[in-house]
Amino acid sequence: MWVTWLIIGVVIFDLAFTFFLIWAIMTNTWKPLMKKYPAQEQGEDAVRRNFQSFKFGMISLGCSIHVAADEYHLHLTPASFFRRFGAGAISIPWNSFQDYKRKKGSRWAEVRLDNTRVVGPAWCLELVEPPADNEPQQGDTAY
Repeated sequence: MWVTWLIIGVVIFDLAFTFFLIWAIMTNTWKPLMKKYPAQEQGEDAVRRNFQSFKFGMISLGCSIHVAADEYHLHLTPASFFRRFGAGAISIPWNSFQDYKRKKGSRWAEVRLDNTRVVGPAWCLELVEPPADNEPQQGDTAY
């Protein structure tokens, strides 16, 4: 009988610790971004994709960010699971990003935001530094 209670206790502790850990990560990494880059209204011409993956420093938010990119901002909204922990939408102006890097043929790009390395989908981060006119675009055929 005590083994059953021990297992139940371990499961409850594990769930509580997991939720505490997610809350702590959102409080210490995402909420400062929410204060610095409050959500702005998205432009009508914004390109949107849901469930994208981003990495902020050592924190990986795989398949849990809804993205909209317009002329002025990169709009990031966490999936509903993370919104329940207090993570809200942010809108980062394009001029806040520095050091755009993308390996040829990769679908991922890397930028720097407030001395934090951010890795995300190249389709939206390439707006930090759009490709030169003579570079072939995705889907173009280079001869």
